[in-house]
Amino acid sequence: DKLGVRGYVRNLEDSRVEIFIEGNKDNVEQMLAFCKQGPQHAQIRNIEEKQESFQDFREFKILRI
Repeated sequence: DKLGVRGYVRNLEDSRVEIFIEGNKDNVEQMLAFCKQGPQHAQIRNIEEKQESFQDFREFKILRI
């Protein structure tokens, strides 16, 4: 919310996390930096980044499978 990015985050069945982020380039980069570090006690093993087409999300949501 503080960064003003939009999109979603969700846990996948294979224990990976999927995050789709849209917004101001600088804010998206800040969010990516946080994702690469993760919260305390997180184990980040690999990050895969790819560009997707713009979806025009209205907010950032936490989704469930």
